[in-house]
Amino acid sequence: GTLLDSLSLCHHSGTPFSTLRPDRSGGFVMRAMNGWTINIQDDGQTQSQAIEADSGRLLAVTEKCLKTDVQRIMRIGPKVDTGLMSLMMLGIDILSYRLDNREPAARRASRQGL
Repeated sequence: GTLLDSLSLCHHSGTPFSTLRPDRSGGFVMRAMNGWTINIQDDGQTQSQAIEADSGRLLAVTEKCLKTDVQRIMRIGPKVDTGLMSLMMLGIDILSYRLDNREPAARRASRQGL
């Protein structure tokens, strides 16, 4: 992949915490340096869900507002890091914008992990 295909999320000290990237299913995956993984699934319409990979626990849900595509409502579960969920959703917007503005072949290659 290229630099456009992923984002690094860092601790306040600047050390890397995790990487956020598109996955083959059309969603996104956040993989922490210690192996902890969150899958972000998008229904393609209005809703996204962040799910912890190992346990299947639902961490957060976002929904687009009915009146505009630029606003979302985010519901975050109990004992979930709200800052991390917010950064992940912002990162997904950035990556989606980058992918949407690339050539179709490059977009497919990115999704396939080439």
